[in-house]
Amino acid sequence: MSRATLPTEALDWLAVWREVRGLVVAQDAHLTRRLRSAGHTIFALTDDAPLAVRLGSIDGVTP
Repeated sequence: MSRATLPTEALDWLAVWREVRGLVVAQDAHLTRRLRSAGHTIFALTDDAPLAVRLGSIDGVTP
């Protein structure tokens, strides 16, 4: 079985969003919709309960 690797462009996005709050701001700018349209998958991790609720409401984001 081969080992999965992230494409280079995925590493760029991981570097951009060091904090999950950036993803919430990106949603406000419709950036998440454009990323999904381009075929990207968006994952988010947080230990902040109110922020987790907000992330769960963003269409296409896997919290």
